[in-house]
Amino acid sequence: MSITELPVQPPSGPEQVAWLRENMAADGVQHVEELHLWNVFTHAEAKQVLNDTVTFSSDLLSVQMPEHLRKKLGLIAEHNLARKDPPEHRGARNLFQQAFTARMVTRLEPRIREMTDELLDEAGTGRVDVVDKLTYPLPITVIAELLGIPTADRDTFRWWVDTMIGASESDEEFAASPEAMEAAIDKMTGTVKKVEAYLLDHTLQRREAPLDDLISRLTQASVDGVRLSDDEVVGLAGMMLVAGHLTSTMLLGNCLHYLATHQDVQARLRADRSLIGSAIEEILRMSPSVTRMPRITTADVSLGGKTIPVNSIVMVWAASANRDPAVFAEPDRFIADRDPNPHLGFGHGIHFCLGASLARLTTRVALEAVFDRYPSFTAEAGGVEFHDNPNMVGLKKLVVTTS
Repeated sequence: MSITELPVQPPSGPEQVAWLRENMAADGVQHVEELHLWNVFTHAEAKQVLNDTVTFSSDLLSVQMPEHLRKKLGLIAEHNLARKDPPEHRGARNLFQQAFTARMVTRLEPRIREMTDELLDEAGTGRVDVVDKLTYPLPITVIAELLGIPTADRDTFRWWVDTMIGASESDEEFAASPEAMEAAIDKMTGTVKKVEAYLLDHTLQRREAPLDDLISRLTQASVDGVRLSDDEVVGLAGMMLVAGHLTSTMLLGNCLHYLATHQDVQARLRADRSLIGSAIEEILRMSPSVTRMPRITTADVSLGGKTIPVNSIVMVWAASANRDPAVFAEPDRFIADRDPNPHLGFGHGIHFCLGASLARLTTRVALEAVFDRYPSFTAEAGGVEFHDNPNMVGLKKLVVTTS
């Protein structure tokens, strides 16, 4: 089967949770025969897939997409670590982690607070769309500063990311036919080239005169004498710009939505801010930014008592595994101090989200700033709109009333 034939499941929201619950109760590993697709709903089997990178490959594009279309996707797709298998993945990840250190993330905290306060100043009080005023602009500004590119270009970055994500947001458009998929890719080709040219310009500047930023560190990173090429730096920086922004935006928005619609939880976190970190993890468990992760089998394999043939697409549902009653007591109940909380909201194994620490920090600092600024905030009736995309849980709009 082709990647263009992936099925469209219910969009994010209560209907998807109900669909996942029903299917997980029926069978943890489920075959969709007409599509040669296998859905994985349970936690243990999800971890098995994500841990076994030999049998379950992440590189679906090279198998399922014609080369001329892959080239149109550009350097960001080509060097996307989420789509690489070992050994290529290992070398690139080691170089990226040498540049993107925990210390680099930690020292951003004061600036994240400053940026948040500036955005809240602009947002004002009363009726506020916090997606437009905070959850969208904050992560892109933080990542721009981390990379070392002008935060004044924030609106341009936002347009770029919106165009690239929007061009492929509808699974139905991709699934219609190979021609429809090519048309959807063509929509973002011009934007991809602009992003690459912009990042290449900064990469070349940093090669000549490195500063203390991520692009400079990527140009200087070296493991066993191996360095990243300019194309690889551009691809990894672009991955951080697009995927990192998306992850942080979705997480922060989902946290604000939960708190705006659950005043008791909001009051508890205000009273005990030490719970904010664990509450973020619990919201990520219940509403993972990325709901499902595809893999393709490289050999026949046994999973959940089923034999899955080679070249089968396996869809790991993090949104379902995160509510597996075999792992999580009272899985549909929010528990602010849940411990342990082995959710798969940031993935698992070698493909665990590289930007997880930054997303967590940005979200925690932003929530603390919102608590400081507004004594309370509640979601406005009719002011909540989710992305209509089964691959993610994220908000397009969240209008709150502040006091």
